Amino acid sequence: MTGWRAVRADLVRRLTAREWRARETLPPETALAAHYGVARGTVNRALQSLAEDGVVERRRRAGTIVAARPVRHAKLRVPLVREMVEATGARYGWQLSRLSRADGAVRVRGAHLADGAAFLLEDRSINLAVVPSAATADFARESPNAFLVATVPVSRGTLNLFAGGATAAEAATFGVAPGTALLRGERETFLDGALVTRVRLVHRPGHTLTLEL
Repeated sequence: MTGWRAVRADLVRRLTAREWRARETLPPETALAAHYGVARGTVNRALQSLAEDGVVERRRRAGTIVAARPVRHAKLRVPLVREMVEATGARYGWQLSRLSRADGAVRVRGAHLADGAAFLLEDRSINLAVVPSAATADFARESPNAFLVATVPVSRGTLNLFAGGATAAEAATFGVAPGTALLRGERETFLDGALVTRVRLVHRPGHTLTLEL
């Protein structure tokens, strides 16, 4: 392997495979240089690039540590639903309703809860080519939102927001009449040009979305 970009790409692959988890320390630069068969300066440049992207944190004497919530350049910060719920003073919960694996992807459906009531419905597909660790993740215990925020840095994304009438199933979940206007979102996120995940979100009635500019 030659060049810091190649080293960086492989480190990202290993990070998304959860070879090292959040807050764990990566091997020393000398060990990584020996592993990849490159100069220590090449590894240093790759790690510096990951640090600039918010994937890792570099600390004097402590080494290189996997960031708790990797964010590329702090330009795209995917919100953590748990924090949204707890900001309202409610107790957070997650309820898995469906899980399937096919065609190189994991599809997860479920509801984020606030004090036991539906707060946000999530229907998500995760690309296993980019996030192989999703194949064995315990989505009954951890929401895909929390899993991805803690695992995968993203370089860009798209978000579409629109209002739509509640389906019969959604109306029953939220306790409203069918056809009630609900805020919906469709989001895609990418890592270095590859699709990470595609998700459809349905917010509870009266939800206000706040964007930081």
